[in-house]
Amino acid sequence: MLCFSKIALSELTLTFDPWDEFKEKIRSKPEYQNLKDEIGQSGFLDPLLVREKEGKFIVDTGTQRLMIAREMGEGSLNCFLYGENLEHLLSNHEFHRIRDKSELGQYFRNGEVNTLLDILGYLSDGTIQL
Repeated sequence: MLCFSKIALSELTLTFDPWDEFKEKIRSKPEYQNLKDEIGQSGFLDPLLVREKEGKFIVDTGTQRLMIAREMGEGSLNCFLYGENLEHLLSNHEFHRIRDKSELGQYFRNGEVNTLLDILGYLSDGTIQL
C-alpha cells in the first residue's frame, strides 16, 4: 500500500537519529547547505518517502529535507508512506491512497527528485504494492 499524507515531524524518524556526530557530518557538507538555501527560497518542493516499520514512520528518502525542516521549526511535511500496517498508523491522519502510478506526478513540483525515482524503483521490484 502507498499513501500520501502530511505527517508531523515529531512522528518521523531517521535511522541515525541517535547519532549526533553523523548528523553533524551531513550538515557540514556543501550539498546540505545548498539544499537548505534552496528550501529557504522555494520551500519544500517534494514529499519524503517514508516506510512503516514496527509502528514507526522511518524516512527512506529525504533525510536531509527532514533535518532541515527540524532546524527551521516546521511542523509537518508531505510524505509518501508505504508498509503493511499503514491503515492502523494513519487512522488519525487524513491520507490519500495511491492506486496507480499515474497519480504520483501531481505531488511533485520538481520532476527530477529522488523520492519519485525511488518510488518507481520500489514499484518495479515489488517493494511497494499499489
